[in-house]
Amino acid sequence: MSSEQDWLARVLSRWETLFDEVDWNNVPLELVERMVIYMKDGRVIDLNIKKMAKDFNLNYETFEEALEIRLADIESNLDHVDWHLDTGKAVTVIDTATNQTLKDI
Repeated sequence: MSSEQDWLARVLSRWETLFDEVDWNNVPLELVERMVIYMKDGRVIDLNIKKMAKDFNLNYETFEEALEIRLADIESNLDHVDWHLDTGKAVTVIDTATNQTLKDI
């Protein structure tokens, strides 16, 4: 295994632990590809956030507020929610922020 493959394997093995520690209320909805909502009664609701925002020309801030209200309404029936990040968008946002932070150093 090359050093690059070894590095990638180590990073990927730690992602699950890292994401378990993330407070998802702090992740902007525009960085979410989709969310899968698992209900206590076994129902599964799969929301393709990115596609919905594009298809319906939704403002992410308004979309996020509406989603938070709806999740609060069904909270007692929720088992868990799986979040799937839009990694391409996340990389772009992180890269831009890093470049802005480091431009004067």
